[in-house]
Amino acid sequence: MNEIFKGRPNIVTPVMEERIILVAYQDGSWFDKLIVHHVRKQNPKVEKLYQAHLQAVRDIRTEANEVVCPDSITDQLLDIAGSERQRIPWYADLKRGYQALQATTALAATLVLAFMLVTQFRGPSAEQRELEEAMIQAKASFALISEIMNGSTKTLHDEVIMNQTVKPLRDSIFKGTETIKNNL
Repeated sequence: MNEIFKGRPNIVTPVMEERIILVAYQDGSWFDKLIVHHVRKQNPKVEKLYQAHLQAVRDIRTEANEVVCPDSITDQLLDIAGSERQRIPWYADLKRGYQALQATTALAATLVLAFMLVTQFRGPSAEQRELEEAMIQAKASFALISEIMNGSTKTLHDEVIMNQTVKPLRDSIFKGTETIKNNL
């Protein structure tokens, strides 16, 4: 299977040129990278084209670092970004809270597991009662974590999805159909 590439070796197709550009700008998929790397080995025209695009990328990035943006434009962009943040509804940022809750849960589970392992490796000095207390505490912490997760899911479903999204949407659709009926 060690054959030479049997495509058109001296012709660079538009598709191949696009792949070369994507790989040079580091936007190509792994498949594009594989094809370009393979063809570069066998076709000096492709290698030359790739190197030219790679040099263009380096030149552009070098010049981009030297460009200075005026303070007036920066201030306008910050004002626009600030006003955009104010328009975001309060429930749009719940995903971050949910991720923080997941991270806290993982940390708590790790701490409980570490505590259980430490008490287990104490050796013969650990009493059965201490182990039972650790198990009870672990079960209680897992129950608390489960209750928090179920509560946040229920709150998200009931308050955000149903009350804030579905109900207004249903009401507006109902009013729209009533308006259409009345106009007919």
